[in-house]
Amino acid sequence: RISRKTAQKTQRNVLSKEKWKGYDFSLILIVVVVSVRIVGSITTCPSDCDETYNYWEPLHYLLFNSGQQTWEYSPQFALRSYSYLVPSFLIGKCLNIFISNRIHVWYGIRIFWAVLASLAELRLFRSIQYRFGSLHGNLFFIF
Repeated sequence: RISRKTAQKTQRNVLSKEKWKGYDFSLILIVVVVSVRIVGSITTCPSDCDETYNYWEPLHYLLFNSGQQTWEYSPQFALRSYSYLVPSFLIGKCLNIFISNRIHVWYGIRIFWAVLASLAELRLFRSIQYRFGSLHGNLFFIF
């Protein structure tokens, strides 16, 4: 018979091994996911007119005082809030200190959000692995 204390210690060891299973794979995974997201943010154009006219144009207007203000952002209708654009605006202002080309600032904002999304995706992957096991985490990553 195994004592209760020994059983708990064994269970903790199994859980800690499960937690770190696939640890060597993590660095490769980070590099692959972040690289794919960065390449995607550089090579793809805005996918629809809503992305362009509801986010990038008003952001350009805020950053450079030129561009279009869509009717949804105009004070007359005020259907959209500028608060969604504030994080991108702050990133753009910081980038604009070092980069004078407006197109490069735009790419810099996209790359920043791509890296942030990659890190969130990797965190979700690790959480799934920890909670449900390596098989489910790997299936999440593949699909």
